[in-house]
Formats: sequence, C-alpha cells, structure tokens
Amino acid sequence: MLTLIGQSKDISRATGHLQKIFIGVSGLTVNKNIITAIKSPDNEEFQLNDFKVDIRNKAFTEWIKNVETSMQQSIKEQTFGIFNLISNFDIGDNQ
Repeated sequence: MLTLIGQSKDISRATGHLQKIFIGVSGLTVNKNIITAIKSPDNEEFQLNDFKVDIRNKAFTEWIKNVETSMQQSIKEQTFGIFNLISNFDIGDNQ
C-alpha cells in the first residue's frame, strides 16, 4: 500500500494492485489521463458513462475514491436503464 501512495501519480504502477483493492477489477482503461472504463480479469470492459475520472494532479487516495464512486454511479445508471427498458417491453397478450 505504501508503494501505491508513494507512486500515486504513476497510474501504471497502481493498476497492478487493483485486484487487491476491488474484487473483479483487473485494470483500467485510461485515455489522456481520464479513466473511462474498468476491466475484469476476463478482459471485459465496463464503461463509466458520464462518470469518467480525471486523474491529472490527483493523489492516489483521491482518484481511487473517485473510481469507486464512478463505478457505483455507472452501475446504478445502467441498472435503472435496463429496468426502464424491461418495463416498457410489450410482451403481448398471454391469454
């Protein structure tokens, strides 16, 4: 953990420890210092939608907390989206 905190500006070193912090997360997709998705051990990507994390000039403890919040918000948004889609689905007459 001290390695992570000491090298907080080097995201490549931090991503190697993500599985210890978040179960089921093996990596991050980063584009120009913006975390846009999380990756599973099976290399599946979960997009953070409108909750992308800017890591520029942020300490490890700050951006990792933002990643956690972004994951929660994105899961919540996508789950509600699926429920809305299902509730609007017309299954027709079952009589």
